[in-house]
Amino acid sequence: MRKTFLTAMFATALLVLAAPARAQQGVQNPPDLPGTPVTITGFPGITTLNATAAINNAVTLTLTPPAGSFVYLCGLDLIVSNSATGAVVATNLSFTSTNIGGWAYKYSMVGTANTNGVDRSFTWWPCIKSSTAGTAVTIVSPAANAQAAYSINGYYYFGK
Repeated sequence: MRKTFLTAMFATALLVLAAPARAQQGVQNPPDLPGTPVTITGFPGITTLNATAAINNAVTLTLTPPAGSFVYLCGLDLIVSNSATGAVVATNLSFTSTNIGGWAYKYSMVGTANTNGVDRSFTWWPCIKSSTAGTAVTIVSPAANAQAAYSINGYYYFGK
């Protein structure tokens, strides 16, 4: 019994001593992304960008890579904020994209004053690679809405 207990204690000690070495390895960048490992919101090397419009205006988020690089889109937040003075019922409206394989998000909402009619997040890992190197990826809100403001957050990196 004592031998089993000592064996178990020895095995536990080995695991505890080995754990810090694994914890210090950290998150590494994908093989095609040079540079020092960086972690933002749990993903390596991710940059964030926001595009926000005033009420009754459309908005476009534009991610422009350097020449020869692709955009890797890892996440999006789409927000439609209704004004305090009222809200408009929205039926079959779409956020659309370019250079990312035709991605779109269609929605409808009842429209209640002073609320977020849409508050939707998307994450992709592995990230979605743009269709063409050196060409911007755009995410475009629906057309202007009399009582709503659009906001788009993009989480991305550039790579080969």
